[in-house]
Amino acid sequence: MKKNFCIAMLVIAGCVLGACGKNVTEPENEKMITMIHAEYPSYDTAQELVDEADLVFSGSIESVSYEMLDVRAESEKDSVADLDQSYSIPYTIYKVKVDSIYKGSSEESYISIKCPGGEADDNQYIVEGAAVLQEGERYLLLIKVFENTYPSLLNAEQSAYSMNEPNVISAEDSGITLSDILDILQ
Repeated sequence: MKKNFCIAMLVIAGCVLGACGKNVTEPENEKMITMIHAEYPSYDTAQELVDEADLVFSGSIESVSYEMLDVRAESEKDSVADLDQSYSIPYTIYKVKVDSIYKGSSEESYISIKCPGGEADDNQYIVEGAAVLQEGERYLLLIKVFENTYPSLLNAEQSAYSMNEPNVISAEDSGITLSDILDILQ
């Protein structure tokens, strides 16, 4: 009887001590998701979109990284963002291998572009309606160039077009396709 009692106590102690360890079936820490609402200029025609871009090029996404960047475009009070002090937000940085340049010029074989949103401090920031560019995929990109920072897409919805889908509309209400833009550029 004493022997059975000791075996039972060992089993119970093993279960209790085993419960103190890490649960291997527990899901990994998920990132907190924050949705960002941003307002950008919207373009009614492919011509307006191309006219506004400083650089239009096609290329493949080689890598994706994340950085906290100051949103001010100027070192003094920023007349565009209306900010007089530094304010950093997360950005996704896409390193793009350039295939062809349709408008503007660049001698670089790789161009890194920034898009608001990304990952920082175990948080994921997503801009509502923004195009999500996939590593290894080819895109036509319409870019605004800035002096002291990475170039940026013109807006979140109408500035990146998959080279594999010429008739897909970038934003639901824009009606602008890759084919429309290429017709203007050629």
